[in-house]
Amino acid sequence: VLDPVIFGPFTSPVVNAMQNNLGITPEFGEQMGKSQHCSSCHDLLTPVIDAGTNEPNGNTFAEQTPYREWLNSDYAPGMGLEAECQACHMPADPAFNTRIAIRPNGTVNSNWPERSPFSRHTLTGTNTHILKTLQEYRAELGIAAKTTEAGFDKKITETREFIGQAAEMFVENLDVAGNALTADIRIVNLSGHKLPTGYPSRRMWIGLIVRDNSGNDIFTSGKPDANGRLVIDDVLTSETCTALSAPAATCVMPHINIASSPDDIPVYESILGDTTDAVTHTLLHASHYLKDNRLPPKGFRTSGEHYDPLTAVIGVNDDPDYNVDGSGSDTVHYNINVGGSTGPWTVEATLYLQSIRPDFIAAMEPATNEIKGFRSMMNTIPPTPEIISQASSTTP
Repeated sequence: VLDPVIFGPFTSPVVNAMQNNLGITPEFGEQMGKSQHCSSCHDLLTPVIDAGTNEPNGNTFAEQTPYREWLNSDYAPGMGLEAECQACHMPADPAFNTRIAIRPNGTVNSNWPERSPFSRHTLTGTNTHILKTLQEYRAELGIAAKTTEAGFDKKITETREFIGQAAEMFVENLDVAGNALTADIRIVNLSGHKLPTGYPSRRMWIGLIVRDNSGNDIFTSGKPDANGRLVIDDVLTSETCTALSAPAATCVMPHINIASSPDDIPVYESILGDTTDAVTHTLLHASHYLKDNRLPPKGFRTSGEHYDPLTAVIGVNDDPDYNVDGSGSDTVHYNINVGGSTGPWTVEATLYLQSIRPDFIAAMEPATNEIKGFRSMMNTIPPTPEIISQASSTTP
């Protein structure tokens, strides 16, 4: 019987230590440094349960497709920004060398070669909320013996720094004519996949504040409260919109290209639709997306050689500057009434990222003890958003 094999990124591995301690033989695997390796888990197709029969219908749903998005981007092999998934999520420090451990306590054999570059298993993502929840409930979740408060603090800090590299934003064409202040807010995706990516509970949005010459807020849009809720969440968390099958006409917020009201909040998100075209928050009832205006990566084109219809953008309503020519960017045009106030006016824009929308928490069913416990944790540690980027400008 052959020993189990485990693959690593280094050629000619020393095998004795791992064989003796774990009964596993290490081998070089070129795939360990390739994005295809990540895709085996992170391009995820889930079975579809028909909303009418409550039985699987044989179809699948693209729960997340970051590899397919990356393959149709400027980060793919041979493109101008070429970078594998590991380059961002498992960066290697060229100045760091290490030897393989020969004991579980980290003991090394100084006669064995040092390996470089070495990628630490940081696997940094964007979900600070779950990290804060795990930190707060370490004892209740049975992980206190293997984790530390300081360790979570370090990881949360690393995650926030990582989030800050995901996109940039600009305030452009700021002008005032009469009582109308106009400004274009442009955001650019700097990641190698749609933003936000991952499980479809996430959303990203633009918050905008306009202040007069005394620093008073005369216009506010998209500013979350202390629990991470927006004004639109009053509707989205209602019984109507958290039902197993919710009406799309009421419960899907439209893509915003022109904003003039505080309720015009540009939200980039994916909304699950079931087999009846109703909104659902239950993954196995999802058969397609009713909305997916998440910002594609640079180079993402429907005409691209590697474009996959599973990664389609849905519901941008022919927005003329959304990902134009594969720019990986979008511009929202604000037209705000500043009558009754005195300039110069300052526009402050913030790009927020939230790992779980409040409606996903409200829609969780059935009310088992586990779900009740999860909601209790969410009340203690609400899903407050992180800031990806900020920009400001003042009128002459």
